[in-house]
Amino acid sequence: MANGLVNPLYGLLVSIAIKSFYEPFDQMKKDAKFWALMFTALGIAAFLMDVGQRYFFSVAGCKLIHRIRLMCFEKVVNMEVGWFDEPENSSGAIGARLSADAAMVRALVGDALGLSVQNLASALAGLIIAFTASWQMTLVILVLVPVFGLNLYVKTKLLKEFNEDVKVSFVFHYYT
Repeated sequence: MANGLVNPLYGLLVSIAIKSFYEPFDQMKKDAKFWALMFTALGIAAFLMDVGQRYFFSVAGCKLIHRIRLMCFEKVVNMEVGWFDEPENSSGAIGARLSADAAMVRALVGDALGLSVQNLASALAGLIIAFTASWQMTLVILVLVPVFGLNLYVKTKLLKEFNEDVKVSFVFHYYT
């Protein structure tokens, strides 16, 4: 979650730091040093949090893979002998399934879950900052979010149709 706070905090720091450009030169010089240190600290913290996020979610994913593989292997070992006679249950197929299925779960836990938590924290922090800055403007933007979602949906659908038309056109011209 801390990694998700980096971008909203960066935006907040930039908006506060810009205000220092409108002060007298001596005060601006003093403020510039302070804000340079703040941005450096935020950069170091962002680096450490990103490494920490990737490490801890990778460890959680590896432990989950170990448990899943162990449970699946125990189930396979306790199957009837006739089950192993079927071609889709050969030792190679079982090994490949154990490897591939566990890897998909690890990708889901390690990468997708970490990114989801980060994005949720970022969105919540952005909303809190927005509400404290101007609650009226934030409400207007929140009302428009479904319109943006609809726009994205229509755009994706039209691009898919356009892509299919281009494929058909390309294949038609290529083979004629």
